[in-house]
Amino acid sequence: MAESEEYQYFDFTAYKRIIKKSKEKQVHNDDSLIYILVDNTEKGTSANIEDTINSIKNQSFHYWKYDLLKDIDLKKKIKNIKEDFILIVKSGEILDNTFLECAYWTMEKNKSASFCYSNQVIRDNNKLLDTLCIGSSLKVNNTIGNTFVIRKDELINYYDNRKKEETNVPLSVSILNYLLKNNKFPVKMNYYGIWVEKEAEEKLSKEIRDDLIGINYPVGVSYYHNIPHEFDWNKKNKKENGKINLLFIFPWFRVGGADKFNFELISRLDKEKYNITIITTEPCPYIWRQKFENYAEIFDITSFMHRENWAGFIDYIIKTRNIDLVMNSNSYYGFYAIPWLKSLNPEVIFTDYLHALNFTWRNGEYPTDSTAISNILDETFVSSNEITKVMKEQMGRKNDNVKTIYIGVDSKKFDADNKEIVIPEELKYLENEKDVILFCARISEEKRPLLMLKIMEKLVSKRPNAKLLVVGDGPMLDLMKEEAKKLKLEDNVIFLGMQKEVRPYYKLAKLLVICSIREGITLTTFEALSMGIPVVSADVGGQKELIDDSCGILVNNVQTIEEVTDTNYSEEEINNYCEAINKILDDSNYDKYKKNARKKIEGKFELEKMVKELESEFERLVKKGTNVSKDTINNRTMNAQYLLLFNEVDKRYYNNPEGGFGEVQVFTKYEKEKNKRYQKENQLKAEIEARDTYIKQKEEELEKIYNSKRWRYTGKIINIFKKK
Repeated sequence: MAESEEYQYFDFTAYKRIIKKSKEKQVHNDDSLIYILVDNTEKGTSANIEDTINSIKNQSFHYWKYDLLKDIDLKKKIKNIKEDFILIVKSGEILDNTFLECAYWTMEKNKSASFCYSNQVIRDNNKLLDTLCIGSSLKVNNTIGNTFVIRKDELINYYDNRKKEETNVPLSVSILNYLLKNNKFPVKMNYYGIWVEKEAEEKLSKEIRDDLIGINYPVGVSYYHNIPHEFDWNKKNKKENGKINLLFIFPWFRVGGADKFNFELISRLDKEKYNITIITTEPCPYIWRQKFENYAEIFDITSFMHRENWAGFIDYIIKTRNIDLVMNSNSYYGFYAIPWLKSLNPEVIFTDYLHALNFTWRNGEYPTDSTAISNILDETFVSSNEITKVMKEQMGRKNDNVKTIYIGVDSKKFDADNKEIVIPEELKYLENEKDVILFCARISEEKRPLLMLKIMEKLVSKRPNAKLLVVGDGPMLDLMKEEAKKLKLEDNVIFLGMQKEVRPYYKLAKLLVICSIREGITLTTFEALSMGIPVVSADVGGQKELIDDSCGILVNNVQTIEEVTDTNYSEEEINNYCEAINKILDDSNYDKYKKNARKKIEGKFELEKMVKELESEFERLVKKGTNVSKDTINNRTMNAQYLLLFNEVDKRYYNNPEGGFGEVQVFTKYEKEKNKRYQKENQLKAEIEARDTYIKQKEEELEKIYNSKRWRYTGKIINIFKKK
């Protein structure tokens, strides 16, 4: 994901939530595991100190003690500190509310690491500091900063050898220089765990070894075949407060229909009734994470833990948060972890929510996974009746524990008459245009953006003024732009990129087109209809449960689902879409489509209705208790095999030391072709480099010959013979 998108959504004022004074906080000083030293040796305001202290008091992890560094003689006291880990934090710097908990388990599970730190937010210039923890990078910038967690033994060693270190720099920099010069490697947690006022001025020593390489999450997955294990934890759990404790397992916080559903649910659940924790299981930049942090405690386990420890950490969260109900939504890993987690927590309710069917990946995608463990789930929620039908008729689901709860939309927000909606100045010329079509989607193969362009090419031949508004980003955006140029559609296709606010584009459009390979029921369909915009859609998934002749047209796929790709379409299919679009735009009763579209949403497909239905289900399930047979879950070793299988089949990050963010790992036909092209380019580049190296080598050999004594003597002899 491009860095610009992360910046686009990043809230640089979010630290204000972290430093709010807490009315009540449970602190277990007697069971302290981390000793915190607030470095107040430099001048600072009391407000800065207060912000730091408040961020400590608001930690999700309560097993700590803290002191002000200027008030104690650390060298004398350090050997008497009982905690194994020491956090050094500079006064004025602010800890994300899960920093201590993530740092503790990072150090606990990486025994050979000497210290750990995280990415930083620089508040004075709205900068995100995110660098690999390798020697050369550490020398270029102070990428660690003044806040890190160190093992007590390493700090004792530092003081025993301090005379060899600099004494004219801040303590944190002096400690780091000592560690790095002595090849003590770090772990970098890959999330923004520290908020600082300004970037550190003191640079690390240039003597750091270039070959120093730490652990930089997310890491490549090493092959392992050990069954998962419970974390060694015997501390007090959080105090009960009478609320229902929910744990959601999501893949990430990206911008998409499923993610919007997740956010609307989390943000609208009654906080007087529920405590909410979220765990994510796929590497991804921040994007929407901060939106969720306003309503829940967040742990991205890819950012601070190896995969073999993920299941144990989820179990730890279930136990320490007294979780009553778990919901998995689109987490591939989550489905494999649930059997083992249920074995360890037999009284906890486990549920899932399914958004769509995808027969191009693992014969159905997540509904297949849900069916495989249906006897372990208390209930499955689905976004359409079509999913239930397919699971029962094609996937062999026997359990009658599936309930349809439609996603819905906020019809007050998505209302064409809403005065909040402002049309961008540069697009106001389209307000009275008749032929404005919206394509609002992630620009990836399953959405078939290239087919959309072929449809536009055909339309423009009869509607030369037609405009296509493309709202969204994704792996095929550049290719879509290139294809638009090839088809000479530059004047007809307007690329708008990812937009935080999509309502203005619905208001401009006269029609939404969805030509996807697969869907559940798209969120864009709900939004368009709510805005009074008719929809032309592929007849896939549950789209027919929302779209009928009164508010749009469904287009049948000409090919079978196995044949459908974004580069495989027929003239017949293009004609079918064009006919549907022309029929609606040319209909003298177009306004009737608009009214029917709005009526379709009101009452039946409202967001509030969705949230209330799920709340009712959560309360019913928790009150009733689990109905899963104990015989199904009491074989813990057998249920652990699901996780071993996951490690066997999901090799996306194998032998990849940089881990990395990446698209989900299902290589489409387009991506495979792109990879082949890259491989050919790299091969050609390697051949050219090899040739250049060979030529250079021969030139050097010739130069040595020309400069040799033998060559000079040979030249003299030749000249003698020439004179004769």
